[in-house]
Amino acid sequence: MNYRFQLSGSRPVREANYNTFVHPALHPDRIMNCHDFLYIIDGTWEIGLETAPRADSSPIESGAAIPNFPESLPDREILLANTGDLMILPANLRHYGTAPCSPNCRNMYIHTEVLPGDLPSEDMSPDSLPAAGSSVSHAACTDSSAGDTICFPSVIHCLQNQVIPDLFSEIITVYWNDSPLKQKKLSCLFELLLCEIKEQQVKSPAAFKHYAFVDSVAKYLHANPQTFFTASEVAEHFSVSERTLNNRFREIHQKTLYTYQMEQKLEMVRQFLRANPGITLRETASNFGFYDEFHLSKAFKKHFGISPKYMR
Repeated sequence: MNYRFQLSGSRPVREANYNTFVHPALHPDRIMNCHDFLYIIDGTWEIGLETAPRADSSPIESGAAIPNFPESLPDREILLANTGDLMILPANLRHYGTAPCSPNCRNMYIHTEVLPGDLPSEDMSPDSLPAAGSSVSHAACTDSSAGDTICFPSVIHCLQNQVIPDLFSEIITVYWNDSPLKQKKLSCLFELLLCEIKEQQVKSPAAFKHYAFVDSVAKYLHANPQTFFTASEVAEHFSVSERTLNNRFREIHQKTLYTYQMEQKLEMVRQFLRANPGITLRETASNFGFYDEFHLSKAFKKHFGISPKYMR
């Protein structure tokens, strides 16, 4: 099942916390009027999801008997989540445990409000389909008719993505802090979480494990704009070979470290010159690690097609 979530708009977070089940337990049998985002830190959990809303969507009492659904019933889905998986249990749809979780199962959960653009969606737009040869089973989608929305499957495998559990953890920390801006911060963090989940859906599974490394290198470069690093300097700093460094940049950005760094610096220079018209090209070159103003001017004109002096 796919479900659309509205991106734009303030989305209150009702609850957020960690759970540990020392002994195996079934997930509660219930219908909630809020979304349940569940990240498995360690262990496994199997949950049934009715993929069509009931006429009577009132919450089911804890411990109520679970109907014996036929296996062929089209409006029932069995979700199996393992360590590093994100499970999405939408509002107003019944979900219940079909098998106990593993011993010492640990998870993080977030309960969030429903927005007008949230709704089930079985159709996938052509632009949302995975690229040829991709192993992504369900891509995130956008739908202009529903506003700024994104589409997710019920279970998302994100073991290699450390950003998602980090955002879960940050949301939980903010939820339990006493701050007058708590809900505003929670809404912003949850929207970041949705964006990160969307981006993961279109990343190449083969290269995904290298995203964290490449992002770390990019942060290092951005934090030191005054230095134009050689590949050997960066490789030594991150304890990898130059070949590995460039190969990983090609996987993620389709360019070498040198090309990536040059393009980023030239864009920084363009913005810097617009904001600081009184700074000389010599000073600008020093600020961004170029040999001199001639080196900067030549690279700038080659990239943008105009001389940097016209940016003033």
